[in-house]
Amino acid sequence: YIDLFNPKINSEDKIFEIFKKATLFYVAENNRRIIGTIRGTPDRISSLFVDGTQHKKGIGKKLLLKFETEAMKQRSREIKLRSQLYSVIFYEKMGYKKTRGIINAKGLKVYPMRKVLN
Repeated sequence: YIDLFNPKINSEDKIFEIFKKATLFYVAENNRRIIGTIRGTPDRISSLFVDGTQHKKGIGKKLLLKFETEAMKQRSREIKLRSQLYSVIFYEKMGYKKTRGIINAKGLKVYPMRKVLN
C-alpha cells in the first residue's frame, strides 16, 4: 500500500492521479517543512500522516478537526476510514467507532471505523 506513493514503482502521473481523487487535502507545516497531511473525500479519510518526530503535539487532531469541519460544510453526515492498528486509540479519542473486526486491506491489517457528524 505504501508503495503506491513510491516514485520508483509508480510514475509521477500515477501518483498525481491518486492524489487528485481526494477532494479534501490539508497539509501541516513547520518552518516550511511538511510535518503532516490528511486527504480524502467528505465522507472518507484516505490517509492521515504526521511525522513521527511530531507525534503527541496535537497536529493529527488539528488536521482531523479541519477535515471534519469541511466535511460538515459539504453536508457529509459521517466519515469512514480504515485505521492502522496503532492508530485506533487516537481515532477512538476523536469519536470514531470500530464498525467491524480487523480486515486485510492491500496487505495492511486495519480496523474499519466511522464517526457520525453532528
